[in-house]
Amino acid sequence: MTALDTAFASPNISRFDRMRRDPRLNSSDYYNVVFQISGRSTLIQDDHEAELAVGDIGLVDMARPVSLISGSTSCRWLSLSIPRRRLISHLGLEPRGGICWHGATPACRLLFRLVSAAPGEDDSSSTAAEPYSQFAIYDLLGALFAESDLPPNSSHTDKLFTRVCSIARNHFSDPDLSLRDVASEAGISLRYLQKLFTARGLTCSRFI
Repeated sequence: MTALDTAFASPNISRFDRMRRDPRLNSSDYYNVVFQISGRSTLIQDDHEAELAVGDIGLVDMARPVSLISGSTSCRWLSLSIPRRRLISHLGLEPRGGICWHGATPACRLLFRLVSAAPGEDDSSSTAAEPYSQFAIYDLLGALFAESDLPPNSSHTDKLFTRVCSIARNHFSDPDLSLRDVASEAGISLRYLQKLFTARGLTCSRFI
């Protein structure tokens, strides 16, 4: 593909790391979308840790250090490389790496199915349809970001998330603490509280 490039991880790869001085950072002009095909894995980037199960999708910023750790010998994922400038232009924002979307999300299921069913390089019959498939991939990624209701690099949401975490830490020993209590003290809705954590590959309950 000219605008997208796919690759399967070998079953014997148990961990993938890219450090800040890694010479492979020459691919920093790309994002990688990681599709969990089998097993489980952990995606760590920018101090965010996300657990990927089968059907889940994670976003990796190839310009920043990242670790992708398989949870079993049966772990297998598909990596889709997307040009940074084109994705930013399409979304209207610069995505942050380390975000995870769960397979239950409709847009996530559609994107997973579209990429998994993509023909191989030898299939010349798909050449005419390739640009349309690329547009569909960009649109589905846009839908995933829209569903999160969070500008990934918004300083406002970062500050709000830090405040929510502080509230949870201050009250975590209270056996009667509920997610609604945390949301109420932060001055936000329960749904938005959940969105703050989901966009970072976490849940408030697990954090507490």
